[in-house]
Amino acid sequence: MGRKSRIIGTRTAAVGLALMLAAGSAPINALAAEVRTDSAVRAVLDESEASEAKVTASARKKVAVELFTNGDVSTGTTEGWTITNTERGDVDVASVKDLDAAGRDDVSDDDMCIWVKNRETTGAGAQQDVTGKLEVGKTYTFKGKVMYKDGPATKPFRLEIQNGPSYKWRDNIVQFTAKKGEWTEFEAKYTVPESVNTANEVCEFSNEQNYIFFETPWAQSPSKTDDLMDFYVDDMSMTYETGDVELVGNGDAEKGTEGWTIYEHEAGKNEDLKIVETDDAHSGKKALKVVNRTHTNDGFGQKFEKEFKEGYTYKFSAWVKQDAVDSQDIALSIRKGKGENFTTIDTKAVKKGEWVNLSGKYTFTESDERDVVSVYFETPWKSASSATEADLLDITADDLSIVELSQDVNDGNKDYRESDLKADLEVPDEILGVINQEAEAKIKLDKLEKNGYKNLKLTVALPEKVGVDDVEFNEDAIDGDAKFEVKDGKLVIDVDGDDVSFDAEDGVFATLKLKMSGYVRKDVEGKFNFLSAHVDGGKTVFYEVKDAAKIVNLKYLDTGAIAKKLGCSNPLYTQEFGADPYAIVYNDRVYVYMTADDYEYDKNGKLKDNAYGYIKTLRVISSSDMVNWTDHGTMKIAGQDGPAKWASHSWAPAVAHKVVDGKDKFFLYFANDGSGIGVVESDSPIGPWKDPIGGYLLNRKVPGCETVEWCFDPAVLVDDDGSAYIYFGGGIPNNASVGDAYNPHTARVAKLGADMISIDGAAVEIDAPAMFEDSGIFKYKGKYYYNYCTNFSNHNRAGYPGNGNIAYMVSDSPMGPFEYAGEIFDNPATWFGVGGNNHHATFVFRDKSYFIYHAQTVAKELGTAKGYRSTHIDSMSFDEDGNILPIKGTYEGISQLETLDPYKTIEAETIAWNKGIKVADIGGSNANRELTSLDDGDWTSVAGADFGKEGANKFTARVKSEKGGSIEVRLDSPQGSLIGTLEVPAGTDEYTDLSTEITKITGERNVFFVFHGEGEDLMNVDSYIFGDGEIVTPDVPGSETPSENPDKPEPTTPDKPTPEKPDPVKPDPVTPGDPTTPGNGEVTPEDVTKPVSEPAAKASAGNGKSSTADQIAAPTDTTTLASNESGTVTVNTGAKKLVLKGDKGSFKVESGKGVKVGKTGKLSFKGGASEGVVKYTVDGKEVVKTIRVSKPVAEKKVKAEAGKPAVLELKGTDISTAVWTTNKAKKATVSVSKDGKHVSVAYGKKGTIKVSAEINGKKYTTKVTFK
Repeated sequence: MGRKSRIIGTRTAAVGLALMLAAGSAPINALAAEVRTDSAVRAVLDESEASEAKVTASARKKVAVELFTNGDVSTGTTEGWTITNTERGDVDVASVKDLDAAGRDDVSDDDMCIWVKNRETTGAGAQQDVTGKLEVGKTYTFKGKVMYKDGPATKPFRLEIQNGPSYKWRDNIVQFTAKKGEWTEFEAKYTVPESVNTANEVCEFSNEQNYIFFETPWAQSPSKTDDLMDFYVDDMSMTYETGDVELVGNGDAEKGTEGWTIYEHEAGKNEDLKIVETDDAHSGKKALKVVNRTHTNDGFGQKFEKEFKEGYTYKFSAWVKQDAVDSQDIALSIRKGKGENFTTIDTKAVKKGEWVNLSGKYTFTESDERDVVSVYFETPWKSASSATEADLLDITADDLSIVELSQDVNDGNKDYRESDLKADLEVPDEILGVINQEAEAKIKLDKLEKNGYKNLKLTVALPEKVGVDDVEFNEDAIDGDAKFEVKDGKLVIDVDGDDVSFDAEDGVFATLKLKMSGYVRKDVEGKFNFLSAHVDGGKTVFYEVKDAAKIVNLKYLDTGAIAKKLGCSNPLYTQEFGADPYAIVYNDRVYVYMTADDYEYDKNGKLKDNAYGYIKTLRVISSSDMVNWTDHGTMKIAGQDGPAKWASHSWAPAVAHKVVDGKDKFFLYFANDGSGIGVVESDSPIGPWKDPIGGYLLNRKVPGCETVEWCFDPAVLVDDDGSAYIYFGGGIPNNASVGDAYNPHTARVAKLGADMISIDGAAVEIDAPAMFEDSGIFKYKGKYYYNYCTNFSNHNRAGYPGNGNIAYMVSDSPMGPFEYAGEIFDNPATWFGVGGNNHHATFVFRDKSYFIYHAQTVAKELGTAKGYRSTHIDSMSFDEDGNILPIKGTYEGISQLETLDPYKTIEAETIAWNKGIKVADIGGSNANRELTSLDDGDWTSVAGADFGKEGANKFTARVKSEKGGSIEVRLDSPQGSLIGTLEVPAGTDEYTDLSTEITKITGERNVFFVFHGEGEDLMNVDSYIFGDGEIVTPDVPGSETPSENPDKPEPTTPDKPTPEKPDPVKPDPVTPGDPTTPGNGEVTPEDVTKPVSEPAAKASAGNGKSSTADQIAAPTDTTTLASNESGTVTVNTGAKKLVLKGDKGSFKVESGKGVKVGKTGKLSFKGGASEGVVKYTVDGKEVVKTIRVSKPVAEKKVKAEAGKPAVLELKGTDISTAVWTTNKAKKATVSVSKDGKHVSVAYGKKGTIKVSAEINGKKYTTKVTFK
């Protein structure tokens, strides 16, 4: 077919192919470019002409390297394409125009696509071989489109990656649903993992055999029309970003002359000089040609402003052609500024009718003008009088590219230049894969002679999870100023100076102080990759680095932790099982509710498959950071011990929070097996619960539910307007007239009444394809997303989801109708090598969406994978059209969202990782819990404790122990740095606060508590806290009397691994999000005291004197509540024991936090700025008291000028009642201000002293530094 040319316009401004690029730093000389300094007359634009000539072609974008061969089928052949390995079928090409039912006018006769035909298996699809092109940890972007013409109305397609010769290492890149007769476009990103788990086998990645291919979902008996239809693939792309930046826009001329301009010898002299479009293209459909040249430097190109950067290297490339003479030299040149500063990038002889590539590199130096840079095509310079017709031929150009090379990588991914100078790395053979583990590596360089060099730059890519904490330079051998930074996983070293050199006999340039930034789950290889080493200033010199890549083995530390390994966030907790998870967010905290799986045994004591028939309880945990989870224990729901006494079981909870009559209310919906759904309610997210209706909320008797096979697995949505909806149902009908495995018709939605405990109207069917169980619901951008688990009985019929996966549907209304949208989560067997049912929920926390689900990960590791499940959380996301992107199940889970405060009480049941521990209720109530069943070597931990810059030097634990033992405090792992040991004496029968000094700890650290002693059940632990101050050692055993607290009886220590829980009688709990400080006290109205008639007044900080009725006196004194008044009691928790007595009557907490009423009516509180309004009745009259709990807080450090007094505060108390002391009693004086709010300290010289205030036997110390 002939080619055509078309005149498209004329430019009179004197401009050429000019790219204008930005300014940068550090001078580097030109590379691979001929610098021309001829004095020939060249066009010089004035400013107005430059402005007129400006174009908009610049399109700064990261360079993406294409890995597919012939992905767009531009060759018109199957080059690069085959049928999937081990599968049966054929690939061919087909005309896009013949296929395109829409009849698009942009499709030409020669546009071809890949045709997959004669398929005998669902796995047979179009495949590309990418062997050797992939790297673990690198992210790749996939784009393309698929169409099929015959078969069902819609069909799922999957793009897969295969590693190795068989199916064992296969992973899904993206799944999407195509519509018959239409091109369906898709885009997805995929990061190559170290391994995948398939069929219970962990398969490591290898780049020896790698394939990308399409398939349709597996079917046991595939249908020729519905499963094995032909399909077509086009415009496929697989790319990765290099860090380089492309500067040229429309370099391929597909947008015509946009961004291009003529370049004249003299502005405005050649009005016939023009750019024309031609379809004689090097690639694509268009190229550009300059015609009517009258001077050799008449040409065309692009022009840009302020784009090139000083010190950066640029890679130029373009394709040129001529059709006039047998051969002619054509040049690609640049003009820097408006003067006589020209450089020829490349010149080649171009034969008639052949495309030739012009390419080269140039590094902009300090002397180069960069405000305006023109890039253009020309023929070698000749004067007008000597130029021949051949010199003035038309020039055709296409595919112009200018790439700004990354500063870290000068040529592709690594600089492989050969050089006489060598660079090398020495790394350790192995590093323990534990966070903060330290090691050393060395950089070695050959001698660098002095030669006026200004800069030496080295770049080393680091292994994942290995950081550089510091670099010790060999200063004696380096002449220059050396510095380093670590960014994006790379170490970059710069040495600057007037004459940089290096000379060391052993070649050691620098020692790298390595530090692990995370943990490894297994032994892995890490790679140090020396990317580049070069010297600039004067002549540019490169060190050869191609042999400098080194491998280090990152060794896994086996700590005995089950499933949730150090550094991982999944499963959430491992001391118990927990299934069918559901999550809500309340008070900036995530609460997770789960079915209480427990081991089930037959009559011979043999472990059975989980049959669920015994489950009458639920479990709840909570967290604000998604790693440290507080175990709130087991909640009895069904049966005689629970509030829903009518129910036989409690499975698959769903919880909703709603404000009713101005108060927070929580509604927990549960499945009474498959027969129906009940509801209980509470004022707290962790109970206690009560049954408001005494029976089913939903069952088959509710209108619309008559044909629901299993009336269970609820999910609840409270909409923006306060209306609420419940989603439920499942099962496959036995009656074919109702439904089958493909369309069971058993999912339902019903509107809840405003009270949340009734149904408003009939239930409405949701026609969910292959519905089985596990309803879920959420709202996103005004759309309602219903999601569910598919059954195991549909055999992947075309258009239907796979077995045991999570699929979803979308609607504009909470009541439907819903339209099927695809699958989002495969069965857990895909991710963890152990299957079972698939149950999930979704939630939003701090503006991010999360997917919560269960898997048998703990049971698998224990060798008991018989249906006993554990809860995981992974992130979920959406594309720009609101489609849910595929979700992957992981052990890594969610990274910690916030740090933990170690200076507030850490309840011992708050756990990141552990081995061997159990958690039990204290006193039959899950309002307070304790660690139990602690044997020698067992341990627990908290993640991300932030000790700040000042740090902590004291550790306190609230413990009790008959046998005695010790608690080691370690950092980073149970075998990590030992910073202190707390000895727990035998006979510590009641809970006692014990403290020990620890090595000062600062910053953010993971802290491990390791228990030691002889025998089993060594001790019970209630809480921990860190601090800074002196250690006060109580007389133990038995001297302290906090054991008088009846809410903390002797805890049970049942056998492991499945403790028998005490009855969970739940008082009004303290919200877990309100951590407390030590100094727990109680208020006990057990004795009758004659009330006093003085008006209530604020307490005076425990000085032993009682001038008003409501003062807290000395530690063993009593404060009286008057029956005839309202007032305030301020409690100073510096006291060891606090008792508040009042008239006989019942106490009730009206509001506030930190104050609660126990089962026996005793009033107790926790320290730390708590406040509660308490009501009690005397002789039928209601009395109101406000109890405020405060703790003295001393400043840790104060600075003052020598010779002038320092002013101290002791917040939370009246300091005038304190006894003040100093360690420099002879030279320092302490005086209290008249208002009792401040203390003045005088020292008279420079130095640091300690000033302490003693209140009720406790010291509060401040360090005062005089400078």
